[in-house]
Amino acid sequence: MTNDLSFLRAIVGDIVAVPGPGRQLDGDETLQWLQNPQMVFQQMDPATGARIGLRHTGVAAALALAASLQKSKSAYGRGTRRNVLATAIANAALGAFAGRTEDTITKADFAALEEAVSDWFASKVATRTHVVPCAILLNAAKCFEVGPVQFSYVSDFIKRRTTGVNEFVSQLAYGPLLQTMEARSAKWVAEVEIEGCEFERAEEMANLATDLALVAVQFAVPKYYSRHMSRITARTLPPTVGSVHISEAVPRFSMHNRFPGYGLSIEVFEQFIATQSTILQSVGRRVA
Repeated sequence: MTNDLSFLRAIVGDIVAVPGPGRQLDGDETLQWLQNPQMVFQQMDPATGARIGLRHTGVAAALALAASLQKSKSAYGRGTRRNVLATAIANAALGAFAGRTEDTITKADFAALEEAVSDWFASKVATRTHVVPCAILLNAAKCFEVGPVQFSYVSDFIKRRTTGVNEFVSQLAYGPLLQTMEARSAKWVAEVEIEGCEFERAEEMANLATDLALVAVQFAVPKYYSRHMSRITARTLPPTVGSVHISEAVPRFSMHNRFPGYGLSIEVFEQFIATQSTILQSVGRRVA
C-alpha cells in the first residue's frame, strides 16, 4: 500500500496543466497546439482549450502502479494488459487530481482511484467469442475441437452464425474477415470464448489459445502436410511466394507453394484428427 500511494503521488506530481491559447486557432496552428511531445494522456476542455496531461516520468509511475495492482489483484493480472491498465490509472488520476499537489494525496485518495479503476475494469470486461482466421486445409472437413478452441470450415461457420440474421448485417459483420481470409487463401476459423478480460487482452489470449491448439493439429498431422498450418494474423507467409535471382544478367524465377495441407485429402485429414484424438485432448486441457 505504501509503494502504491507513492506511485500515485508521483503521478499527481507529474500532472501538467496548459491554459488555453486565448484565441481562435486556424489550420496548422491547431495541430501545433495539440502536439506536445512533453505531455502524454492529454485531456482537453473543449470550451476553453485548456489541456492537462502527464510528463513521461508520470507515465513510468502509472506503469509501476499498474504492475503492482496486477500483482495484488489476479483479475487485473489475467484480464488486462499492463499498458492498458496504466492508461486507465492515468486517466482516472487526471480526472480526479488535476490541480492537486503530490503532498496532499492521502490513502483516501488512493482508495478513490482504486474504485475508479475497478469501475473502468468492470465496464470493459465481458464474455466474448473471438473468431480467429486460420490456414489449415483448403477443403471443407468436419469441425473439431482442441479444448476450448473450435475449428470450423469458413462456409460452415458463416452458415451457422448467420442463419436467421439479416443479410446486410451479416455482410457488415463478416465481410472484412472474409476479405482478409480470401487474400491469404485461408479457409478455416477458430472460435475461442474468453471471459473476464477487456478487449485487447481477450483478443491476445484468443490468439495465443489458437496458436497452441494448432500445435496439437501439427502433432496429429504429419509435418509434410501441417508445416504451413497457422493463424493468418500472426507472422505467416502468403500461400504462394515468388522469388527472383539474377545470374550473369539473366533473371531467374521460382514459385514456392505454401498452401496448408497441400495434397492432403479430406478423408485422410479427418482420419488423422480422429486417430490422434488423445493428443488433441491433452493439448486442449493445457489450452484451457
